[in-house]
Amino acid sequence: MKIIHLTVVRHLPGGIKKQLYCERDASKSLSGADWTTMVWQDEEGDGVLVNQIPFFFRHIFLRNIFAWFLILKLSRRCDYLLVRHIPFDPLSFLFSMFVSNRVTVHHTKEIEEMRIVGEGWKGVCASALESVAGKFLLRRNVGILAVTDEIGQYERARAKNLPEPGVYANGIDVESVDILDDARQEGCFNVAFICTSFSSWHGLEKLIETILSDQSAVVSSRVRIHLIGELSAHQSERIKASRVLSEIFVCHGLLAVEGYRKVMSICDVGLGSLALELKGLSEASTLKVREMLAMGLPVVSGHKDSSIPDGFSYYRIYPDGLLDFSEIIGLFGGGAYSREEVRSASLPFIRKVDQMQSVVSYLACIKSE
Repeated sequence: MKIIHLTVVRHLPGGIKKQLYCERDASKSLSGADWTTMVWQDEEGDGVLVNQIPFFFRHIFLRNIFAWFLILKLSRRCDYLLVRHIPFDPLSFLFSMFVSNRVTVHHTKEIEEMRIVGEGWKGVCASALESVAGKFLLRRNVGILAVTDEIGQYERARAKNLPEPGVYANGIDVESVDILDDARQEGCFNVAFICTSFSSWHGLEKLIETILSDQSAVVSSRVRIHLIGELSAHQSERIKASRVLSEIFVCHGLLAVEGYRKVMSICDVGLGSLALELKGLSEASTLKVREMLAMGLPVVSGHKDSSIPDGFSYYRIYPDGLLDFSEIIGLFGGGAYSREEVRSASLPFIRKVDQMQSVVSYLACIKSE
């Protein structure tokens, strides 16, 4: 089976780039398929995996013309063409009917996402266009892949005529992630909360309210929450203005890999997102969760993860992101686990090649139908 995975975007964020590099490397270990990863963006390429879109096409709708040129060309060279979904694309009405082996890959609920990302009337218009163009495109797919089953079912409901969606959860090259040093501190419970920037759905505001409503367990156990990432001015000022919050939160700002690993080496647990409902989601498949587990750090989160089974010992879910610190400290404090235990137990759920293998199985089922 020949598979091509195509991504065409204005700017390729670091997390997505890391995922696609993992995919390219893991494809060498894949069985039953020849998988090629192709990436294009407006900015300069890296000469390895990421290509630069020709100058003339570096504009929102011209970029989409270039994307469809690639889709039409590449669809003839493979059994299945996986395409990262291009939202609010009017060209879908013209070109989508000419591709019979396309499977779109979805990372969010696009109609809702457009309203969040776009400001004012622009977001409303983008959302409205996506609701029509996206549905037209989906109904001409041969299948749907999504990073979570929740998103997949959402897209299938829009398409109506397609088979069950497949889940293509995020995964990592675990060999490229070193286990953390174990510098945990007696008498202090350290928590890592890492994001590029603390957007609303990460749930920092909810965490602050949880702490202020019940300070006893946090203060008595000397909990320290290490914020690694960019805080807004309001978030920073709120923490500084409170004696309790300024004692509990340690603000590190953005750190390079070596810097944040040093901070995380003293931590007992890491935090996932706590307010995903603000994006209309209750399930996710985040890179940071996989990296923390590969480092040997248990994760506490407010949402289900698409590839981690319910009840997994080192991924604890608190619905609605309302953390119970007394329970968390009881589960993960006092050296209750080793870094090696966490990493070893997590491997089957976080390896990229395993997630790709599930995609191959999904496509084989489509072919046999």
